[in-house]
Amino acid sequence: MKKRNDYLQVTILLILSLLILTGCGGKENKNADVEKAETQSSEMAEMIEDETTENVEVIKEEEATEPLEEEEVIHVSSTEEFLEAIAPGVTIFVEPGYYNMSEYLKEVQMRKDYDWNAEHPYVKLEDCYDGVEVVIKNADDLTIMGDAESLAQTEIVVEPRYAAVLSFINCCDLNLSFLTMGHTETGDCSGNVLNFYGCKNITLSAMDLYGCGVYAIETGKGTGDLYVYSSTLRDCSYGSLNIAEGVGIFEFHDCTFTGSCWGGSYDNSVDSELYFYNCIFGEEETNTWFFWSDIHTIDCTWAEITEYPDYEYVPIFEPENMEEIPCDEYALADVPWIGYAIVNPESGEMTYLPYETEDGTFEYVYLELSEDHTGWVEYGEQKYDVTWECEDDVAYLQTAEGFYIYLTRYELVKDDTTYYWILMEMDNQLIWLY
Repeated sequence: MKKRNDYLQVTILLILSLLILTGCGGKENKNADVEKAETQSSEMAEMIEDETTENVEVIKEEEATEPLEEEEVIHVSSTEEFLEAIAPGVTIFVEPGYYNMSEYLKEVQMRKDYDWNAEHPYVKLEDCYDGVEVVIKNADDLTIMGDAESLAQTEIVVEPRYAAVLSFINCCDLNLSFLTMGHTETGDCSGNVLNFYGCKNITLSAMDLYGCGVYAIETGKGTGDLYVYSSTLRDCSYGSLNIAEGVGIFEFHDCTFTGSCWGGSYDNSVDSELYFYNCIFGEEETNTWFFWSDIHTIDCTWAEITEYPDYEYVPIFEPENMEEIPCDEYALADVPWIGYAIVNPESGEMTYLPYETEDGTFEYVYLELSEDHTGWVEYGEQKYDVTWECEDDVAYLQTAEGFYIYLTRYELVKDDTTYYWILMEMDNQLIWLY
């Protein structure tokens, strides 16, 4: 029956096309064309008259049982309208303008007769150190878009330094496009721009995400399948990205990463893959991502490489004046330790890190330990997950592969400043880290 209905629809379209074409000729032939078209239309109408009668009831029945569902598009022009509109399966068009969400949220907090979290099933307000953060939960198939003519025309900001602009939890099939997002002022910050936790299948297109967010994008708790197109991630106090606990693909196409104090972080687990296609990297971002192992970069443009990584803090290195100090779990944990030099234990010859090998790859060392006694060591192209503990004056790190790495802490006091170092013994090599 569907084929017969399709034939009917195509035939009707042909009739309409003939009628429209009658207006395309000169004035002299207009009447003749009309008469000809009317004659053809009459003949076609007679041919399909019987089929029309037969199918009209079927069409009505199908329309009644399977109504055409149009995508719901909601136009909003205020923070209140925007937050109220958030729900699964809707498309929200944010009209051009500057939206300081914090101004409206302050009003909400002052209302004694209204409990936002009890009233809205998908948007929650969570307290942070200096305000509240907007958290969107369980809103699948949600689209939020600005004006396609210029993403700069639609800007969404928050004031609290410790709040993300938007956080998404357990949301699938998200689409954000043509939006500018950030904090109202630059400076120290502990909140990101966009957070995604436990989210899947996220698409960001033509976005401008700026500081003072710690990171422009942070993911965690099994988030994956994140695709970012033609977007800028800039001027963040830590870096562009913090991808952790990923499960799936993370792809960035034609994006620009610039102006941040560092490139960012990627927990390159076996369950995730990170790709950069035709992206542009600024100086600090280059110093991070150019040397990162287990990522894929295709046709990217890099800034001038200075060193890996490019930290402002470079300690004084005088091994002959360093003193060994006791192992301290709190001093070791949650600190990014960077390889400074590799020492040949037999000759004492020292090779500074990072350095380029004969085959064009770079050797570097990076260590990070957590308070829960887990961590990882990255050595060139190899990364080792470890568990660790302090015993006497040495920290013992056991790798998943079964071998041990040993750490000894040192300090150097110079001009009333104390510099802390680690001497790592790994695979018959001695490596200084700071």
